[in-house]
Amino acid sequence: AISVMFPRGDQSLATANYEEDLAALYCNKALLYFVRDLASSFQSRSSTRPFRVLEIGAGTGGTASSLLPVLKDIKCEYTFTDISQSFLINAKKRFKEYDFLEFKVLDIGKPPSQQKHKFEYNSYDLVIATNVLRVTPDMTATMTGVRDLLAPGGSVIINELTQCRPGLDCTVGLTKGWWSSANDPFRADGYPLMSIDTWRQICSDVGFDSSSFQHTDENDVLGQSVFTCQKAITAP
Repeated sequence: AISVMFPRGDQSLATANYEEDLAALYCNKALLYFVRDLASSFQSRSSTRPFRVLEIGAGTGGTASSLLPVLKDIKCEYTFTDISQSFLINAKKRFKEYDFLEFKVLDIGKPPSQQKHKFEYNSYDLVIATNVLRVTPDMTATMTGVRDLLAPGGSVIINELTQCRPGLDCTVGLTKGWWSSANDPFRADGYPLMSIDTWRQICSDVGFDSSSFQHTDENDVLGQSVFTCQKAITAP
């Protein structure tokens, strides 16, 4: 499956799929609105330090490509991460015009303290993750790590598939990572995708403010949704 999605290491096919799919276009636009609101709110509260953003599993740069043109107009630090060094190499070339980016390897399935690069706890104003958190084996541990990276009152925006879509199981479903979460208790049927209500429960369980939870696609028509919630000022 990997050789089909990335023939001879070429990322252009996967990039087009991630950025031009109709559900992806809708969700990227919704994510952009959330980011604009959060950045504007941050600017109104703080004029001295930069808005610190961490993107997890940034991959081919589909999410970053829509956000960076907006964030370049404010004081911002954007950390582009992925578990694969090859994605970071390509992203450095693709986004070389943005001088507020840094690139780091991050495996969010492990605690921040066990990463190859140093990540400061309680330091990011916004964490963004698109179609990546679900492939980690333990959602409680993963979301605890996300929470620990956020500053008190910081927000996470998650863009995730919530229903199986045609073609998934015969493409990414053939990769080992797709099934790495089979034993996680939140995936009772062994399937990696989770409903919006399950995501809400996970966020609440690890100390996010449940009253701040917002999401798109109320009726889950697209099978993909963008949701955001805020780290409690005093987290467990």
